[in-house]
Amino acid sequence: MASGCGDTRTTPVAQWTLHAPDGEPRALELPARFGDALPDRDSRYELRTTVTIPDDWDRGNLSLSIPHQAGQIRLTADGVEQRPLALEFDPDFRSTGQHIWPLDDAVVADGVVDLVLSVEHRWAQSAWFDTVPRLATAPDGDATTVAVGAVNRWGAYVSMGMLLAVLFAYLVLGVVARSRTYALYAFQALVALFYPLYVLGMTRFVGPLESPMLGMTLGLAVVSLLYSSNAAFGLTVHRTFWPGFTVAYVAMGLGTSNPYFSSYIFGPTTIVYLFVILTYEIYRLARLLKRNPRPTTLLPNMLAMVFVTVLSTPDIPMWIGLGEPFAGVRMVPLGLAMFTLLHMIAISAETLTTMRQAQQQRQEIESLNTELRRQVAERSKQLGEALGRLASHSGLAKDLAPGEVINERYRIVSKLGDGAMGVVYQCERVSDGRPLALKVLKTTTDASAMARFAREAQLASEIRSDQVVGILDVDFAMSGFMYLVMELVEGTTVRACKDKYRDSTWACHVLGEVASGLATIHQHGVIHRDLKPANVLLEGDGHGANPAVKITDFGISGIAEDLERSATGSVNTVPTLALLHAQSDIATMSVALDHSRASAPSQALTKDAWFLGTPAYMAPELATPAVGASAATDAFSFGVMAYEMLCGERPFNEPPVVMLASGMHLEAPPSVLLSNPAVPERVAAIVARCLDFNSDNRPTADELTAAFGARAPRRTSASGHAGAVAG
Repeated sequence: MASGCGDTRTTPVAQWTLHAPDGEPRALELPARFGDALPDRDSRYELRTTVTIPDDWDRGNLSLSIPHQAGQIRLTADGVEQRPLALEFDPDFRSTGQHIWPLDDAVVADGVVDLVLSVEHRWAQSAWFDTVPRLATAPDGDATTVAVGAVNRWGAYVSMGMLLAVLFAYLVLGVVARSRTYALYAFQALVALFYPLYVLGMTRFVGPLESPMLGMTLGLAVVSLLYSSNAAFGLTVHRTFWPGFTVAYVAMGLGTSNPYFSSYIFGPTTIVYLFVILTYEIYRLARLLKRNPRPTTLLPNMLAMVFVTVLSTPDIPMWIGLGEPFAGVRMVPLGLAMFTLLHMIAISAETLTTMRQAQQQRQEIESLNTELRRQVAERSKQLGEALGRLASHSGLAKDLAPGEVINERYRIVSKLGDGAMGVVYQCERVSDGRPLALKVLKTTTDASAMARFAREAQLASEIRSDQVVGILDVDFAMSGFMYLVMELVEGTTVRACKDKYRDSTWACHVLGEVASGLATIHQHGVIHRDLKPANVLLEGDGHGANPAVKITDFGISGIAEDLERSATGSVNTVPTLALLHAQSDIATMSVALDHSRASAPSQALTKDAWFLGTPAYMAPELATPAVGASAATDAFSFGVMAYEMLCGERPFNEPPVVMLASGMHLEAPPSVLLSNPAVPERVAAIVARCLDFNSDNRPTADELTAAFGARAPRRTSASGHAGAVAG
């Protein structure tokens, strides 16, 4: 039946007779696959039919075309060989798929023509006639054939051009930045190039290996996606499954190089392999949507995966034996082009983000440098003036009122807390409006208190960690008091979240973050000496599943080597037994904004100058004057806090340091598991080690970080951060 649009008419030619080399003639209705009727060796077969041309057709511009068939085909009409519209590169193996023969006017003049398609059978797909030959009143083929050829050809060219462009870009970026991620992206682009080259027929020189190589290059391209996502987003994959899966797949490809079997076996295997990996990769990326902050390049990468998956669907039916429902259109090259385009968008977004961050860092550095120059220029003058004011001052710092400006740099907003030694205010930096916390030392005449106050600023300023409150400035105010400025943590303390104690998931997250911060502190040679729930801040109300954690209050901290000197007895770090009993539940003030109240009352801060630590959390060996604080004493404090958070009660009825000083016998506390069976066994074991009375048996902060599954701190030197404090 003829159909047409305007002056162009076309009709499918579906009825043919198969003449195989070793068989009887067999009637066929195309589309059909008939490899079972042909020998598994190089041969030639013919398809024959007789066509009657409708009387109302213009017989001067007829053509026969096949939208897609992978064999080398010659056409004869009434015994006369017809010249194809486009000559093939390789007459011995396969064609690019599209066939168009303009028919000679002489052979169609009488309206009846005998057609013979002579096909070189060189591989399995030369016996796959998944599209029907079409007779049309157009010399360059019917509209379907022309459209399929244009989509396949130009899609392949566009894909190849974009892949080559990003391959070059990724190679340059990989070399310049020495980035594994860019190297993996370059590898993806390189192996993905095989498909558009395959569609254009440029890979036929490899002969029978072409089809397995196509599958293997696609397989390697998609499996490399897993590892590039690992590098780009910090993900992980199973160390043995995916490499083993890929090796097995490649081995199957190499083992099915027989051209008469590979398309039947390796084709469906490739589709399954690609589907599994693409689905798994989309699932992995979708999970990252919950990450806060969300990675800049996540959405472009997800869209790239979705596009390449969706646009690949028209190619799938042919490879799994369902024919050509889309008339031979190859959409994978367009999918690769979209994938590449979105990757280029991702690179651009990442570059713009990096540039913005670099600009912000430059501005911040310039601000810090300006402030540092100002401080260097004025420090001597201020120090002299401050010492003069201290000599004539009453001894106590005045209360600061909202709106008051300190040294023309910090404007007071509100009062946050009031303790025995200091007052904490919320302030904003005049230069940029950034909200901060300003801690004022109440006394202006106690040299020991001022020394500890300055030591807190010194130690905290040298530590750069997401889990440690940052110190930005320390100075004397023009009105005669000493202050330090720190980052403002809008939230509460672990101590204020006692209703969350015994929630093992919440507690383990908080403790893991504390362990990571403690590891950073110890890397800088600093011992905190007063680690406890009141000195651990939580952003927000602290009740979320994964609250941000900050360690604060370094007022009694010490450098490790200084503490080693104190062990010789030159510094008495232990109070009398009576004082220990009197102050056994002492707590330092926390810098925090409690959203549930208008203002946060402070905890009492009544330590004498020589009282270094909170007895309930102090290691027992500190009862001996000759023993100084160490990383092991911080581990003991961590263990007491961990036990309290996991069980809802402290591990000891009396502080061990008090009991030991009194000559009382020390007994190990019961296991965490007895009070809270939901606690993981590894956590219970590490807490027990922390509470060991022998300091040599206690874990390091790095071991604590690993046990709680937290992020390990970056290894840096103390001197590497000292220059970034001037803000």
